[in-house]
Parts: sequence; structure tokens; C-alpha cells
Amino acid sequence: MKKKKGIQGAGFIVLFSLFIVAAIIVTKIVFSSDKTVESSFVESMPNRSVHNEVDATTSATFLWNQQKSFGNIKVSDEEKFAIIYPFMNSVFPADFSPASFIWKSAQDESSKWKISFNVGDFTYKETIKEKRFIPDHNLWEELKRRSGNKDIHFKVESKNIARGVVFRFSKDSVNAPVFYRATPLPFSYTNKYRHRLKWYLGDVSKNRKHIMLENMPVCANCHSFSSDGKSFAMDVDYGNDKGNYAVSKVEKESKIGLENIVSWTEYKREDGVPTFGLLAKLSPDGKYAISTVKDKSIFVPVDKSFWYSQLFFPVKGMLVYYDVLKKQFREMQGASNEQYVQSSPEWAPDMSEILFSRAPCRRDTSLEAQENVVLDMRFAEDYINRRKDFKFNLYRLPWNDGDGGDPVAIEGASENGMSNYFARYSPDGKWIVFCKAKNFMLLQSDSRLYIMPAGGGEPRLMNCNTNEMNSWHSFSPNSKWMVFSTKYFGPYTQLFLTHIDENGNDTPPIWLEQLSVEMKAANIPEFVNTCYQEWNVIKDDFTKTEDYANTVAKYNMDTKDINTIINDADFQILENPDEYHGYYLKAVMLSESGNKEQAGSYAKTCIKMIENLENRGYKEYGDLGLVYFIAGNLSKAIYMSRKTLEINPDYIFAWMTLGDIYYQQRDYDRTNEVYSEIIKRNNSNDYRIKRAELKMGAKSLFREAIEDLEDILRTEDCHVVALQMLVSCYSALKEYDMVEQLSSMLIGCEPYVGYFARARFYFQTEEYQKSINDFTEGMKYNKNDERALFFRAIAFFELKKYKEALTDFQKVEQIVLSLPENQRLIDPAQLDEMILQCKKFM
Repeated sequence: MKKKKGIQGAGFIVLFSLFIVAAIIVTKIVFSSDKTVESSFVESMPNRSVHNEVDATTSATFLWNQQKSFGNIKVSDEEKFAIIYPFMNSVFPADFSPASFIWKSAQDESSKWKISFNVGDFTYKETIKEKRFIPDHNLWEELKRRSGNKDIHFKVESKNIARGVVFRFSKDSVNAPVFYRATPLPFSYTNKYRHRLKWYLGDVSKNRKHIMLENMPVCANCHSFSSDGKSFAMDVDYGNDKGNYAVSKVEKESKIGLENIVSWTEYKREDGVPTFGLLAKLSPDGKYAISTVKDKSIFVPVDKSFWYSQLFFPVKGMLVYYDVLKKQFREMQGASNEQYVQSSPEWAPDMSEILFSRAPCRRDTSLEAQENVVLDMRFAEDYINRRKDFKFNLYRLPWNDGDGGDPVAIEGASENGMSNYFARYSPDGKWIVFCKAKNFMLLQSDSRLYIMPAGGGEPRLMNCNTNEMNSWHSFSPNSKWMVFSTKYFGPYTQLFLTHIDENGNDTPPIWLEQLSVEMKAANIPEFVNTCYQEWNVIKDDFTKTEDYANTVAKYNMDTKDINTIINDADFQILENPDEYHGYYLKAVMLSESGNKEQAGSYAKTCIKMIENLENRGYKEYGDLGLVYFIAGNLSKAIYMSRKTLEINPDYIFAWMTLGDIYYQQRDYDRTNEVYSEIIKRNNSNDYRIKRAELKMGAKSLFREAIEDLEDILRTEDCHVVALQMLVSCYSALKEYDMVEQLSSMLIGCEPYVGYFARARFYFQTEEYQKSINDFTEGMKYNKNDERALFFRAIAFFELKKYKEALTDFQKVEQIVLSLPENQRLIDPAQLDEMILQCKKFM
């Protein structure tokens, strides 16, 4: 995939903002019955308290300490004490390292604890002070040898009260390491500090793990492996392309370079439909990958929750596969129906079929108009608050050498009143394990694991389920063990293991304690068919390249993350001091941040470096145009930009530079001509907004501005800025019916902004009670908005409701006085006068 060589253009120098835009406010075959399984394990687990939600932004350490002390597990005074782990009838792998034996007392008084292990004629006894015992290696191996895969009894005694559990060792080993991610919580924090994610490889037999990948500044999530363990694939979303996907080799030192990255967005890019590339899965032979494309998703932080701080599931999408060798994309026939969302694919081990989750698409005009693949919060609120359902069904589809076929619903895993998702085949082809929850997909508190024969049969609730989220499971290469994630111990997700026998019966879960990471959730585990010692590291070779830096800088500029770009520019200057790109980025960003003097200095350095190049093309001339502009040489900037366009008339960045220059020169006719060229060549709604601003602010051509803004709404009917500007246009034209109509539309798109806009309209038309009602609704999203409080107070005053007006004026004064003087929008002296007036009339 071709990458652009640098950030170009004057579009990165935002030289003006009008009063309208400043008003934008965005917040925001032998199977047990289900009953038997529940009573056999889940109901016999130690009592858990109902977890209390706490401040998701400040309670990370508190909740981790609670989890480490098993504060989520409760022991009553009647019980005295209880064994928390291991669970009754647990089965440990033959190659498992020593496990912890943990108990908890109802009282915190110090006690001595007598512990013992009994198997056959062998007994081990010890007295300890701690409520935790880890057998040393010799004892652990002795228990294995003595038991011969039969029951071992562990007992704890204190003050003539005893508790015990029975466990055993399986004859089956795991024989494979687990690849997994460790992430801080909550999701909003992780999303901001992505470099703090770490990927580990864990060895359960030797009680060890090592970091495979860290300090990666991109969003990397889903990963999968070929069945022979020689290839791996991973999402590596960055910049403005969230569909990037890396396919590489499992080697002593694996690497992800630009040559390993493909983008799911390349599938029918000409459609103009963006793609995230969700839940991609590498084929067992490593020759194909299949993913959800042309997708839209609910993918939002749930700030009120720490345990479940993210809601994610696709609401639109189809399956497309990628041929790794031929580098070609192809639609998966049978899983590309526009009436459904089709996602979470899984390959049969022999590649005979694909399993996937499917749900009917919800047809919503506003939703369809959204250009982003991640939908705005307003589409998520009804799902977060459980006012709306979204349930998936499991289907199977023949692979047929890539030709697909007719999808068939899996009986027992579809149309059962639940959401069925994330199906996984056992490598021997005998079993399918999937998740079932009341709604949605992934990270659901009620998610439970079900197992069924691959050829069909009644799914059975698995014994290994805990009573707090069970998800993201992966089979060991020998099909004897399955790793999965659960929040049984607390919000920081932990990895557990269960044994699955030849009849599909599974055991209570084993905690992979040695894979825990301090203050992080361990999640998305995958077994790898390789030796722990033979896979040391994944080297990030692509985020250090100029291509990556410039792509990310372009994205960060679009999202106004200037400080991040400046840091990237400093890195480029340090790594490549003889190349101009770092100086170019630094000049652009410093100019954007208002540091004109330093920006000019870097621009002049950049000019010298580009002028000294032996070969210059349209890109270099375009860069010269921008840095001359930053350096203040407007005539040279115009000359270089025009020279660029002589070579390549479609080079948008040079047009953007010209537009900014002409605007600075107050040559509004030429500015309008340039904006029109950009719109014609790039169909840019951003420049329709700019052209409308120009017409409104510089020329008061409100009718012409309305034409541009209505063009935007034809393709995106919830474009908040366009709606706000239309409200201002019609207000200027005194067409109040349109103002009211458009303000009401804004409420449906962005309630806080919409209520405020309509409230101001009612205020201006002296419909004070309606104004009060809308200000009140708007303040549900921000109760401390001093402007809304101020105008509502005046409205109360006009209606002679002086007590209510006084309360609001006093709140405004309290807020205003807490702000620095240069940030005060309302004069405190004016507030004092209004407060006196209210008291006078009360």
C-alpha cells in the first residue's frame, strides 16, 4: 500500500475561526443440563459481593489493591473462613507450575493455619501464618508423582475448624505458551495512553512470562496465529486509517514493518465507505485472513464504569477475506448481505467452513449519514442504559475455496433470545465453544461459555464459567486445554484455563496466576503453537519510519493533537538530522500553536534544506510554498505553490496553502476561488464549511452560505457544525421558523448543543418559559455551564420568578469567580447588580 511521503499543505495552518464555530460544544455427546452445571460449580464458589462502581478515573489503584486482597470475595461470620482458590475438583495440567492455595477469614485477627496435602499414603503438613500457601517445586512434583492423576486432598485448619478442596493433575500437558495483552483501566485512559499497553508471552509450565511488544504508539488489538505457529497477524490501526493489519512471521525476533501491513480499507476504496477491519482472523494455513469491513460500530467509553468501561459491538459490516500471497481482497459470498451485520469470523481447522455472528441491521437515516466507522455517543446511550437490544446469532458458511455459499444458522446458538458470538473451533475439529449473553458482543458481565459438537448438537453451559464475564477463549494446539478471560476476582481481567476431555466435558477453571501483570487487565489470550524459548520479541519496525511519522502527523493535525506532532518532529530531527521533514513538521506545528518566531526559525532552516536538494518535484515545491508562508515571505509562498500546481494541478495541499495566504491578505474573492477548486477536486465538506464561513463573515452572503451548508446535510444530516451555522444564517435573515426547526434537528444530533441553540432562540423571541425549559434540559449534560445558567436566570427574572433567578445568578457568580480573569465570559459586577435586583423584588 502506498503511503504519502509527508504532511503537505496549508490546510494545517488554521488562520481563522468565526464566531459561529466558537459556539460549538461537544460533550460527551455426554452433556449435562444447564442446571446441573450451575449447581456443580458456580453455586459452590465462594460468595462474591456485588461489585460497586467507583470513579473510573481515580480508583485504579484502590480497585487493584482490593483485587489483590480478594476484596471482592466475601466470607460470612457463620462460615468463619473459606478456601478461595483452587476451586473444588480443579484439574491442573501435567506441566503446570506450582499454584497458590488461598483462603480468606471473616475476621482479620492473626491466626496460625495448619495446612495439609493427602494423597494415598502420602501426607504433607505445615503450620503457617499467611492465608496463602505455594508449594515449592519438590512438593508439587511429589504430589504429581504420588497421585497418578487421582484426587489430592488439601485441607486448612484453624481453631478446630477445617476447610478442604479436592484437586488432581491431568495426564495431559499444555505444551504451548499463551500470547496476551496487558492493559491499564479504564478504557478511556488506555485509549489516551496506548503506549502503556504491553504484549506478553506466558509459559504456564515454568511460571514465567516475558514482554513481546511494548511502547507501541498505535492501537493494536486483535491477533491470531496460523495452526502451525509460523505466522501471526495483528491490528495495527494508526493515523486516519483504522483498517491497517499486519501479517508477519513467528521467528526468534519477529518484526512488523511497513512491508507487512495491509489495509482492509483497500477493499473497494473507490466506494468511499470507511473500514475499521474488526475481529480479523488468520486462516489455519496462514494464507488468508478474514475480517469485518465496510463496518460501523458502537465503540465508546462507559465513563461511569470501571469494571466494564467500554461498550463495543458492530452494527454494520460484511466479511471480506485477503489472500496473503496474491495480495488480493475478495467478498465472502454468504456473509456480505447489506441487511445484516456479519462479524467475528472463525475458520474450521480443515478450512471447510467459516463460523460468524450475524444480526439484522437497524436502518436509521442519521446512522447511515455518519461518515465515521465509530458512531457518536448519542447512538450508544440507549444501549449503555439497556433501553435497546442488539442480539447476534451464529451461522456457518462453506469456505468452498473462497467462493462461499449459503449461510446456515447454528441450532442452539441462534434465535434463542440471547446474543451468540465469538465462536472458536477446537484444533482437532471436534468442538465449538462460543459466548452467550443477553445482548451485544464482548466484555459483557453476563457472558458465559457454551460448548457443542462441531457437527451439531445441543450447546452446554461449561463448568469453567465464573459468575462475572467469561470471554475471549482459545484452544491449546492439542485441543486439551482452553484459556479464557474472566473478571471473577475483580475488574482487572485475569486469565484462566480449563481441561476438555474426549466427550467435551470441562473442568473448573485454573487461574494463570503467573501471567498476571501489576495494575493491568490481562486479556485477549491466544495459544501459540511454538516453544516459549523460540519466540523472544516482536519488533516494531514501522512506527520509526518517516512514512509512519508523517501519516500520524496528518491524523494528529486533523484531530488537533499538536503537542504529539511536535514530539514526533523532534524525534525525526534527532534520528534524521540531514532530512528536512522533521524541521518541516516542527515549523508547521509551532505556527499552528501560535509560536510564530520559533516557527519562522524552523521554516528558514527547512527552506535552506529543500533549496539544496538536487531534485525537486511538485511535493518539494509544495512544502516550500508552506514554509515560505510560515517564514512570512508571501510572494515566494504564492510562487512555489503556483509552481506546484503547474506540475500537478490536483495537488490539494498547494491549493490549501494558497487559500490560507489569500485569506490572510483579505483577498476574499481569490480565497473563494481557491476554496471552490478544493471542493471541486476533493469534494471536501471541511472546505464547504470554510467557504460558508467566508461568505457569512466576510461578505454577509447568507443565502450562498446556506447552499453550501445544505449540500453538507444531503450527505450527513447530523453535521453539527453545519446545523449550527445554518441556525446563525437564518437568525441573521430573521427566518425564525427555520431557526426553530434546525435547532430541534440539532437536539436529535447533539442534545447539549441543540438545547442551548433553541433556548437562545426562544430567549431572543421572548418566549421565556420555553427558553427556561430548553436551558434546563441542556444543563442535564453540563450543570455548570455559566452561560446557560446566566440566560436562564434572566429568563426567570423577566417572568418575575425572582427566587429562581437569584439562585441561578448566585451559581453563575460562584463559577465565574473561580475562573482566571481572562477566562471570564460574564462580568462579576453585572452579576452583583442582578443579584441585588432579585433581592429587591423578592
